[in-house]
Amino acid sequence: MRRYKKKGWGNFNVGPMYRLAVSLAALLVTVLILQSNISQAQIAPTDKLGSLSFSKLIVRVENDYEIAIAPDEYRVFIIEELRKAGFNVKGAESLLFDQDKSNEARFILGATLTELDCGVAGQFARQKVCDMGVEWQLFDRRRDEVIYKVLTRSFMYINRATEAEKAIKHLVLATLKSLINRPKFAEVQKEGTGDGPQTDLTNATFKNCHAAAMTLPGDIADAQAASVVVKVGDGTGSGFFISDDGLIITASHVIGHRQQVDIAFNNGTLATATVVRRNKDFDVALLKADVPANRCLPLSVDVVKTGTTLYAIGSPGGEEFAFSVSSGIVSGVRQIEGKWFVQTDASLNPGNSGGPLLDDAGHVVAMVSWKVALQGFEGMSFGVPIETVLEKLSISPGNATDVEAPSSVEAAADVTYPIVDVPDLSRNEMHKREIEQRNAKLAQRQEEQRKLDAEYAKKMEKWEVDVKPTKDKRRPFIILGTSLGVLGAGGLVAGGVMSVMIADADKNVDAYHAEWLSSTDPEDIDYWGDWYDKESKRRDVLNVARITSLAIGGAAIVGSVVMAVVSPKLPAKPKRSEQLAPISFSPLIGPAALGMTGTF
Repeated sequence: MRRYKKKGWGNFNVGPMYRLAVSLAALLVTVLILQSNISQAQIAPTDKLGSLSFSKLIVRVENDYEIAIAPDEYRVFIIEELRKAGFNVKGAESLLFDQDKSNEARFILGATLTELDCGVAGQFARQKVCDMGVEWQLFDRRRDEVIYKVLTRSFMYINRATEAEKAIKHLVLATLKSLINRPKFAEVQKEGTGDGPQTDLTNATFKNCHAAAMTLPGDIADAQAASVVVKVGDGTGSGFFISDDGLIITASHVIGHRQQVDIAFNNGTLATATVVRRNKDFDVALLKADVPANRCLPLSVDVVKTGTTLYAIGSPGGEEFAFSVSSGIVSGVRQIEGKWFVQTDASLNPGNSGGPLLDDAGHVVAMVSWKVALQGFEGMSFGVPIETVLEKLSISPGNATDVEAPSSVEAAADVTYPIVDVPDLSRNEMHKREIEQRNAKLAQRQEEQRKLDAEYAKKMEKWEVDVKPTKDKRRPFIILGTSLGVLGAGGLVAGGVMSVMIADADKNVDAYHAEWLSSTDPEDIDYWGDWYDKESKRRDVLNVARITSLAIGGAAIVGSVVMAVVSPKLPAKPKRSEQLAPISFSPLIGPAALGMTGTF
């Protein structure tokens, strides 16, 4: 059991309404995250996935020497979530009636909680943030190995009113949702995934084995001579000859996607075998060795009886234990997921796959395929009945072999198991990546602005060059137009002044004329008559001058306008380069070290 102790909570007097509000907010955010992930994690109904179960959640936080196993309720929660997501899940069918079919699953999912850290999220320690990392491993019973690994992460903001154990459960389920959303996780569970191309299976015959009769275990050496070790990269499996011309039966998952494999005889001889046929769904394959068999094994298609003694030959644990022999009995003949298997309690381990299960007369009754590897289960191994092997490979015994190896073998790229998927980023890594992305955007924006400014400066430089000749051509027009404008303005002003003077002269003429009419003295009549004549003449002169000034002024202004119209035009000045909007950024506050109460 592991307990995370409280540290550094402080003596804050926070009201119950505040705690309730923060709790509801945190719960709402968590529910929305989980619902969003669930909606993205549904598996298409047409996907043919192998059966899946979950074993256990182990707590093994880095730099911590304690190891614990999470309660069974976590297993149930995870199985239920996988089932909701559309996976072909076995296990926890009925908690009420203790129904659990985990032992029938082909794939076993296990999890190790490797990261757990809770720290202060805010400046005043009113909110905490918990980060969790879980490593998931998917074990394939047929392949006897882990085929998929990934580290998923999640985080959750909580407050002092939130129970830590509930928060941990939410975090575990959130990491599960990240796993469910990964395409590779579903891809590796599809039936036949990774087993390579499948040859078209037309009916064919192979030369029947006429080996001398055996009695086991006394003649077990003869049976070992008819068995081989199948070497695929760093892994090993088993196989056995069914005809003396080199045809070998093995498990499809042993050879994987390959078209050629190496084989080893019990006398140390090495040879190469080519894949002739395979049926991925039933995990069987037929190979053709490039050398004849030292000995072959006869086959029995009769239904084996429960309690019959069986002998297994294989390489459990690798070449070091090649051609090991174990024995057991037929525990039963089972139909699992629509396929028939011979169940045995014989000791079988990785490396036995593809090897023979023989009765006491030395006849092969089944080919080793897979076993139950769950805690609490022992002695539950399964083999494909020989009748099924022959049927699914579309071959039957006869007087001669007409099964031919492919004329050309296409090399296939190696697939190394386990497939390690890209891990989720931690919260700090996400924050760092966000900063890097923002910095990259900022640098890109600055570069774009620099280019815009450089382009504007280049345009301005060209404009300065282009505008100089035009300015030289415009100068006479500007000088003449300006002069005419000044002259026109002067003429108009002079005409205005003349108009004022003419108005004054009109008044004087009227006054002099009135005095002349009212005078009776001859001298006065002559005096005002002279003034009347003089002022009338002055008025006439002013009127002529006004007309002349206005005419000259108008003509000058018209000339100035004409100069402005006909003068050469300057090129348009480039517009100022666009100023791009700045990028806003608000840094994320990282967590401080702080313990949380939680138990497993």
